[in-house]
Amino acid sequence: MPDILSNEFSEPGFLKRLRNWRDAMPWLVLAQCLQSATSIVALILALAALFAGSWGAFALERTIEQRNYEAFPDCAAIPVRVPLTGSVNLLPAELSQVRGPSVAGVHLYLTSPLRQLAVEQHDPLVVGLRLLQQFWLFAVWILPAGFVIRAAALNVAGRERMSTPDSLKLVVKRSPSFLSGLALTLGFMLFCLTYFLLLGFVDRIPAVGTILATIGGLLGLPVLILAGILMFGSLISFPLMWSSVVVEPYADGFDAASRGFEYIIQRPFRFTAYVVMVWLLSIVIANLLSGIFSSGLALASTAFGLTAAADSHLPIAVQTIAQHVPTAIAFNLFWAFSAGIYLLLRRDANHQDIEEVWEPPQPPAKPLPDLDLPTDPA
Repeated sequence: MPDILSNEFSEPGFLKRLRNWRDAMPWLVLAQCLQSATSIVALILALAALFAGSWGAFALERTIEQRNYEAFPDCAAIPVRVPLTGSVNLLPAELSQVRGPSVAGVHLYLTSPLRQLAVEQHDPLVVGLRLLQQFWLFAVWILPAGFVIRAAALNVAGRERMSTPDSLKLVVKRSPSFLSGLALTLGFMLFCLTYFLLLGFVDRIPAVGTILATIGGLLGLPVLILAGILMFGSLISFPLMWSSVVVEPYADGFDAASRGFEYIIQRPFRFTAYVVMVWLLSIVIANLLSGIFSSGLALASTAFGLTAAADSHLPIAVQTIAQHVPTAIAFNLFWAFSAGIYLLLRRDANHQDIEEVWEPPQPPAKPLPDLDLPTDPA
């Protein structure tokens, strides 16, 4: 009689992995990421990164505008990009926007300098400033992003959360890998573009330059496509790269970049479905936060006005913090959802369990001291 527990009677494919409800409903995994986005430490880190990132990008923006280029023409339509423009208070922003953005708005904010290069005139200084602006935005978000991603991954895996100091130390230790993966892909993209840099010199040759540049451009179409794949792919996959850095046992930039591209290429429809789920969840949460903080600010302003002087208003610092907390939560949700999507895609493409999240080795427990019991005189 055959063993009913043998592989002969095991279900193949999806049913073989159907061990709990979240295996059948991936949105449950994404919903488990919500808790990690609202911790006090995560909010403080996100607000600090939002302030520092906005001020740094704002300063570089003024330098770019001095060269007579119009920067961020559509920022008024994207709430999360408002901190980069407007009047200067505690943030370079108008203090009328309370509603936090969706995860799509967060992604637009984080990648806006690179995308802006496509609509600006060709100026080497502007290109350098945009790249510096992009590096600054990524650099200031490494610590809050790594902290939230790590907490979300452990929460989804059902593990005990690391202490705040240990988690921050881990992120700081692996911080070079956050940027090295992007640097590898963008560096290879720039290497591909050297072909078209050379074509620019060829185009200057009198009489035959245009013809030679046209022929060379047609022959270089595969290089153009490859550079586009690297550029577009890195903008989409960088949250997965960062998730790999804090989830996997080895913090390697090349491995993180390859995982980010590989999982999306292998499971594009799954990735799209997860992104749609996250986008819908973030819209619901953004509306809830908008109602909560708008109501709270209205009540606080009314109560303050009853006892303050006639021309006084609620302090700007209070308004600024309260109105940007929804944005900070939106950023934390973006990083937390990135961890959930990474674990789901890794399961789908690499057949690894969601619970497989690397944890640093714990020091051996100290043995209990020996008890010297008195000898029995009898």
